[in-house]
Amino acid sequence: MRCLELFRPDQYVSALERVDLDELADMGIRGLLVDRDRTLTAWRSRQLSPEKCEWMAAARERFSVCIVSNTIFRRGVQALAQELGVPAVCRWGLGRKPFRGAIREALRIIDVQPAEAVMIGDQLSTDILGGNRQGLHTILVRPVPGPEFFTTRVTRVFERWVAARLGLSVTANHRPLSDGTCK
Repeated sequence: MRCLELFRPDQYVSALERVDLDELADMGIRGLLVDRDRTLTAWRSRQLSPEKCEWMAAARERFSVCIVSNTIFRRGVQALAQELGVPAVCRWGLGRKPFRGAIREALRIIDVQPAEAVMIGDQLSTDILGGNRQGLHTILVRPVPGPEFFTTRVTRVFERWVAARLGLSVTANHRPLSDGTCK
C-alpha cells in the first residue's frame, strides 16, 4: 500500500476550473504546472471551454503558469500556450512525466521551487506521480470528455484500480465560475 501513496493527489476536483486559486495562494504556491490533454482541453485539441479560459486568465494574473505535456504533437501545445500567454514544455520518452525532465524544465522556466508549485492533471500515473516524486502539491482533475491516446485508455484501467484502493473521491467545495473568454 505504501507504493500506492505515490499516486495519491493532495486534492481531487471535478474540473480544472474548480481548482481554488485563493486556496493555492494562501498555501504559498507561486507556480502552476498544468497538463494539456484532457485537463485543459480534449485530447489533441486547442479549444478551451469559456470556464477554462476564465480560470487560466485568473491563474496567469496571480501565478507563474506553464503547460506541461507528454506529447510528440508539439505544434498544437505551443499554439495553445501562445494563445494563453504562457510557456509550454512538451516531452516524450524518458523526459516526460512522471520522469523528472519535463517538470524540472517547467519549474526552471517559471523560476519556482518544487515546494512553491502545484502540478494539475488528469492522470495518476503521469501528472500526480510525477509531481509527488518531485515534492510538488498535486491536484487530480476528472478528464475532459472525449477520445484519448490508446495507451492512456489502457493506463486508465490501472488508475481506476489505484483510485479505488486509495479511496479517492472528488471534492465539491469550489465555487462555480461565470462565463468568460480567453482574451
